[in-house]
Order: sequence, then structure tokens, then C-alpha cells
Amino acid sequence: MPVSVRSLRGVKFLDDRVANPSYVGLALIGVAMVLIGPWRFDMLWIAVTIGLYVAFAATGLLLYTSTLSRQIRVYETDGPTSAEFTALGNRGRVLGMVMGAMTTERTRCSRRPPSATD
Repeated sequence: MPVSVRSLRGVKFLDDRVANPSYVGLALIGVAMVLIGPWRFDMLWIAVTIGLYVAFAATGLLLYTSTLSRQIRVYETDGPTSAEFTALGNRGRVLGMVMGAMTTERTRCSRRPPSATD
């Protein structure tokens, strides 16, 4: 199924205006929960979750967002049948799978029953 530039711009809009601000809000709420709750930042499951969160954010901001922007640019200049557009689409798909796996692992780590000890 061919991809339209409108679809790509829609994904870019959601990434820039919905997803990324939500991740910032999630980080702030997570820090607040640790500060006011019975947990500590040096607990292993919290440290691992924060590490995965930082890796996820870096992957999204540094790799996925730039890949999507380039994909839109290439679509507009070379069209959807160009080799570069296909390569960028494959890169975006792989990054999406990696980010999905990181999100799943981060969620699994953060579902540990709350306790004051580690």
C-alpha cells in the first residue's frame, strides 16, 4: 500500500505535538511519585526503568524524528518509489520495533509491586 505524504505529516504531527510532550509529562510524574512515595532512585527496578526511559527518549528524539523528517523531504523531492525513501521507511520500521520493545521492557520493569525495600 503506498504511503502518502499526508500520512507521514500526520505521524510527524502526532510525534511532535502529542507523543513527545506526553513523554515529558510522564517523566515529571514519575519523578514526583518517587519523591513523594516510599521509593528511592537507587532501587534497582527504578534505576533500570529510568535507564530504559532515557534510551527510549534518545532513540526517539535523535533517530526516529530525524528519520521521519527526512522521509517526508525525500517523498516530496524524489517520490515514494525512490530507493532512499524505501530505505528510510525500513529504518523507521526497525526503529519503531526497537522502541516498542524498549517500551514493553520498561513497562514490565515498572510493574514491580511497590515496596519500600529493594
